[in-house]
This record gives sequence, structure tokens and C-alpha cells, in this order.
Amino acid sequence: MSQAAPRNKIAGNISLNIHSVIVLASVAMVGPVGAAVVGGFAYVSRLRSLPRVAMIFNIGSLGACGAISGVAYIGAGGLDPAETSGSADILLHVGVPLMAADVVHLVLNVCFLAAIQSLSRGAPFRAQVTMMLSSVGAAYVSYGVIALLLVLLWLPAGVGALSIVLVIGPLVAAQWGLGQYGAELTAHNRTLGALVAAIETKSPASIGQSALVAELSEWVAEELALPTRDVEAARTAGMLHDVGLLAVPVPLLDPGRVLTPEEERLVHGHLAEAAGMLRGISFLDRALVGIVHHGERVDGTGYPSKLAGDQIPPIARIVAVAGAYASLLTPRTDRHALEPAAAMAVLRDLAGSAFDPAVVAALGRAIARHAADPVVIPVTRLARTGSAVALDDPPVRGSGDGANGRRHHGFPSGRGMGAAVSP
Repeated sequence: MSQAAPRNKIAGNISLNIHSVIVLASVAMVGPVGAAVVGGFAYVSRLRSLPRVAMIFNIGSLGACGAISGVAYIGAGGLDPAETSGSADILLHVGVPLMAADVVHLVLNVCFLAAIQSLSRGAPFRAQVTMMLSSVGAAYVSYGVIALLLVLLWLPAGVGALSIVLVIGPLVAAQWGLGQYGAELTAHNRTLGALVAAIETKSPASIGQSALVAELSEWVAEELALPTRDVEAARTAGMLHDVGLLAVPVPLLDPGRVLTPEEERLVHGHLAEAAGMLRGISFLDRALVGIVHHGERVDGTGYPSKLAGDQIPPIARIVAVAGAYASLLTPRTDRHALEPAAAMAVLRDLAGSAFDPAVVAALGRAIARHAADPVVIPVTRLARTGSAVALDDPPVRGSGDGANGRRHHGFPSGRGMGAAVSP
């Protein structure tokens, strides 16, 4: 996992490369110092193509991983493979130590990358480690097995350099498997992109909202230390939380339209429509409950099922808070956009009634953690959007009904209410 050599993308910006096999084999064949040299060798041919900081990081981190893995090999009882004989001896003094070195190499590599992502974009270190281990752990262990095969063929079996040819098959098979997984992820992302494009084409006032709610949902899920698959599901649910709008008649999505109670019920039905559209798309199964139930409120006054408290799926509670925050940053016909601090104050006021207090608190921590990567509203969102499409706007306890039957914040139009905008 790095920016080195041939690789297959696994998740996000994380990748796995064949170079790892060579490093692991060198751990047993040339020791810690040799493994450290091999660890950074792949970058010799890329000195001009990599940014200096990235080059230094990759050479240093992989060199350190190679050296420490070599020490782990020796510490686990590893011997020079050429000096072993018999299956039991090879297993105890080559096989087991090399797999131990493989695990150490994986954990070190993941920790280096997680630390960089934590420092550069404020991502929670533990969540990044968990995500990467769950994404590449099994595949990485298979690389260790292939490295062991290479070592055994080269030295104990006496095949020498010809062993490289003999392991090409397993290497190609491993790369093909990783490539298939990467292709599946690409296809999933294209499907999501097509659905988002369809939403924004039908409702131009929602342009940028899907990406913003997806990012916020991911941040909150990470902050709550949810399992990797739930973090991904939260991001996907945030991305597609408005997909049901595709079934709503276009006139009802006009930003300047004031909805009648009957029209409002029809628009609220977009969550049930979303369930019908997405049911059967297997990779969306985990995200579906977040999409369908993000309109619920913890006091039971939401829709479509009037669920309350813990009855609301965790992912739906996350998307509800993320969607409300993003909506408050967006100007409406009946109010100005809020500054992030003011938007958080609104959510905190509604924690325990409309929103899960733990999720609201997690959003606050996540925004503070990502201070160097502020939430912005795209320029295309600056045209004021009306209440007909402000489905994520939170209600206010004790406020009067809006013109379309929804309860709105009566925000003043004074200074200091503008949202941050992208250049």
C-alpha cells in the first residue's frame, strides 16, 4: 500500500502492490537491512515523478516497514531458509516467522498511512486503521503466502531465479482478484454518480447537496467509530438521501413554489419511492435504511414511519443530522444561510427532540477535527432555494407553521449569516 510500482486500488486512495511480495521475500532472504533497501528501491525510477514530500514519505515508511518486519522475522525464530531442512523445520523457522513479519509489515504500513491522513485531513486515526485493515488485510496476507512460496522455491528447493517464473501464476491471479474488486467498486461509484446526476438534473436547487451530505455523514460515522462497512453505508446513504425526488413531479420541486398540505405529503412520499427504486441493488442494501428513514425524528414526529429514538437506524440518524446541517448552510427564500457555528447551535438546540444528541455531538467534533478542510457550499448553491426542496431543514420547537405547512427557523437577515462558499 503506497504510491509505488504496479498496484490495484482497494478503497479510497489505498492500494496494494506486488512490490510488497518482494519486500516480504527479502525479509527472509537478505535480512532486515536488505529488506529496508528493497523497501525503498521501487522509488529510484520515480524520483522525478513524485512530489518530494511524497517521495521521502514513501521511501522512509517502506524502508522502515521492511527493516522492522525483518526484525520481527528474526524475533519469531526465523532462520536463513537455505539452512533449514525438513518440513517441520521450514514451517517453524521460515513459514511462521515470515507470516508474522507479513502481519507486522501490514500493521506498520497501515499505521503510517493512517497517521498521514489524520495529519493532512483530520481523519480519525483509529477509524482509518480499521478501514484499511478491513479493506486490504485478507489480500495482504495472501501476498505473504506468495512471498513464502517464492522463498521456498528459491532457496530450500534450489530452484533459484527460475522460481520467479513459477510464482507468476499466483501473482497474476492475486492481481486479477484485486483488479476485479477494484472494477466492482468503480462500477458501484459510477452507479452512484449516475443517480446523483439524475437527482441534480431534475432538481437543480439540490446541486452539491448530495456530495456535502455524503462527506458529513462519513465524518460522523468515523467519529462514532462505526465499523468500516457502516461508514461506507453512511456515506452512500448521504449521497443518495434525496434519490426519491426522481419520482416527484417536477413542478413540486420548483424553488419558488409554496406546497399545499397534499403536495407536501406527496413530496414526503419520496422516501418510500426511494425504497422501491433501490431495493434489489445489493451493494446498497446496508445504506437503504439510512436513505428511507432519514426523515424520522427521535421524538417520533418524523416520516415516513414515525419511528422514535433507537427505533431509527443509526445510519438514518447520522444522515438526518448531516442533511440538516448542510441545509442550514444553504440560503433559502425565507432565510439567509447560517454560519457553521450558528448551524451547530440550531442542531444542539434540537438534540433530544429532532436529532440524536450523540450524533449531533459527533458532528461537532468532526467539524472541529476537519477545521483545515472546511465545509463549503458550491457557487451553484448560492441562488436561494425555496422550502419546496428544503426537505432537510430542521423544525423549531414552538415556532409557527410556515406557509407550506412546515415549521421554519425565523432567521434574521442581518450580517454574519452568510455561509462559506467555494471560489
